[in-house]
Amino acid sequence: MADAFERRPGAISPDKTDNKLIGTATHLVIQKLALDREITIDSIRATAAKLVNEDKMPPKVAEQIDCDSIMRFFQSDLGKLVVEHKARVLREWPFTFAYSERKFGGHSDSEFVIIQGIIDMIIKTPAGLVIIDFKTDDVTAGFAAEFAERRGYYEQMRHYAAAASEILKQQTDCIRLYFLKPGIAVDVPSCPE
Repeated sequence: MADAFERRPGAISPDKTDNKLIGTATHLVIQKLALDREITIDSIRATAAKLVNEDKMPPKVAEQIDCDSIMRFFQSDLGKLVVEHKARVLREWPFTFAYSERKFGGHSDSEFVIIQGIIDMIIKTPAGLVIIDFKTDDVTAGFAAEFAERRGYYEQMRHYAAAASEILKQQTDCIRLYFLKPGIAVDVPSCPE
């Protein structure tokens, strides 16, 4: 996962098109898509083109964004939930939160661990927060859940969701990793297995 400084639009180099840059650009397109109109492949491409025109990403990177995978997300049940609650969606939400050391297995309530990150998307629903983390990793649908666990995505997202619940004063309904390439949502278990 890119940290806050790497995710800034100005951090996209015009000379490089590695997978991390394409992933960052993909996140930027999803962040800037207008949710108050119909999302189509043309609106996704137009958003990417607008970001190029605003010098927020180089054309070489924008050309490699998988617009079809973004479209598949918005056609999925999870994507439809985003559109349904568009007025209550937070995108690329930065946070900093302090946990007592005891929460992380320590012995002190007077020492703290600082958690800082960016949550790709939060949907505020009546049932609670739906936390979404987009992944651009090149994995198959059948391997996505195992890959997520191996990479530490589950643990990271549980901490992120706990912080979001505390800050926003709303319980978490679910946490989902959405792998764009295979077009699959993976539920993050609420506690370690």
